[in-house]
Amino acid sequence: MPNFFIPLDLSIRFTLVFLRIAGIVVFVPFYNHRAFPNVIKIALSIVITFTVFPVLNLHDFVTPLDAISLVLVAVREVFIGFVIGFAAQLVFTGIQFGGELVTIQMGFSMATILDPNHQEQITIISQIYNFLALIIFISIKGHYVFLIAAVNTFKFVPIGGFGYSEDLAGQIIRLFSELFVVGFYVAAPVFVALFMTTIALALISRAIPQLNVFIILPLVQVLVGTVMIIASVRVTVVTFEFLFDGLGKDLHALITTM
Repeated sequence: MPNFFIPLDLSIRFTLVFLRIAGIVVFVPFYNHRAFPNVIKIALSIVITFTVFPVLNLHDFVTPLDAISLVLVAVREVFIGFVIGFAAQLVFTGIQFGGELVTIQMGFSMATILDPNHQEQITIISQIYNFLALIIFISIKGHYVFLIAAVNTFKFVPIGGFGYSEDLAGQIIRLFSELFVVGFYVAAPVFVALFMTTIALALISRAIPQLNVFIILPLVQVLVGTVMIIASVRVTVVTFEFLFDGLGKDLHALITTM
């Protein structure tokens, strides 16, 4: 009769590896979308765990003897996924911020729709930029970056080896500060065009006082903004590709500081 007994130590190690990978899958962009049912996320995490577990060097890990220490180790593994997901989400948040800047300049700040992923109101331009960013992210196989990052974490951060440091905090603060830079990168073509349009209309109003600029300004802003969004699509695509190319390097730098 075959023996299906699995050692407790091996089961704990497998569970901790699963928790780290599941944390990454649950928190990172694309995989955390509501279109993916939780069953799919769990199944994907299990498949990845079964794939990488045999090649991981876990001999140096000492299984905690008490339940409290074991729970703390499990929380640390999930927190690794949260940190990586938070850092990656900042890029998409920056893109959404850029869409908000464009929306405000065009006068569409009151026109909002429901974002089904985050269950919150979002402006139309921001949603368009979000969808475009997600399409480009998938087209350049950016979703594989997170799977690679999940495996690389075990090379730099052994099981139970996660620790807070000033370098880690500095990396997170740096990525958070770049959120606004990303937003201005995304909004720059349309933002500059609308700003120049406003200045031009102000000069025209000074030259022709009889012209009611406040009536034609909203119409001109919508027209110029729409034309610039369409005309700068290629620039926007290149900007998104540049941001996503740097995402892998940022994740690598973040993992090494853990």
